[in-house]
Amino acid sequence: MPHDARFIFHGAAAAYGGRIGCPPDDLILETAASAALTVSGGRSRGAERGIAPDDRLRIGAATASAEGLFDQAATKGARGRKRESRAADPLTATTIVSADVRDVTLTVGQTFRAKQVRATLIARSPGASGEPAIALGEDTAFEGITISRSRLQIEIDRTLFERYDTRAKLLAACDDPAFLREHGGCLFLDGGSLNAAPRGRGLAACSPIRGTIVRALAWDGPPPANARIEGHTVVVDGMGRIVFGEILIAAASRRLTMIRVDFDCEPCGTGMMAFADVQDNGSWS
Repeated sequence: MPHDARFIFHGAAAAYGGRIGCPPDDLILETAASAALTVSGGRSRGAERGIAPDDRLRIGAATASAEGLFDQAATKGARGRKRESRAADPLTATTIVSADVRDVTLTVGQTFRAKQVRATLIARSPGASGEPAIALGEDTAFEGITISRSRLQIEIDRTLFERYDTRAKLLAACDDPAFLREHGGCLFLDGGSLNAAPRGRGLAACSPIRGTIVRALAWDGPPPANARIEGHTVVVDGMGRIVFGEILIAAASRRLTMIRVDFDCEPCGTGMMAFADVQDNGSWS
């Protein structure tokens, strides 16, 4: 006997995590500032203050939250009947995931600081298309980012990740040359000034879309002698690569990592860590 359809909530957030260094002196980061939903939704929250696992990392405060709720009261009949048409289903759901870190100091070869880094994704349940609309939250931001005492300016392409909130919308828009000139760099496509791939490259029809929410990186003042900007990444001698605003867009989900650090230095080898990482979706099953 077939099961009745039901909505499956999914949302997760982590303020920070990863691994600094290699054995035997590696530091595996363990955080209470994380959150995840059950299939039935609800709220999940985690927070920490005064984080200092060793002298390489200091975080003043870290929070994470996930909330998944139906937008209106769900009657027993609406929840339990056999659904023959998603378009006719009266229930809609919203899932919001956020992660926030403040007063970060990371010292591995060089010193990276952030006053605040925050990521938010807002997902609305899918209609007849089967694709949930997942948009960037207005509070998503980088503030006070410095590398070796040089301040970094980071511009976010908010229009792209708020207006084009499904994968289908992005695919359709990418056939427009004007769209590519304005936003193509954030999708690693020809026509954009940031991260542009060689001419002729397109998006795979059935694969997740890789991109960045960052439209532009620039130094606010003299650049540091030991760092250089490459697209949405800063390469820091003696530390590694700091990648900003990575986003992975699938038909039914999005994942945003505000900062990812790939260590490439003598004391840390190939360690990796991330700040403000969130993923969001929801679907009828």
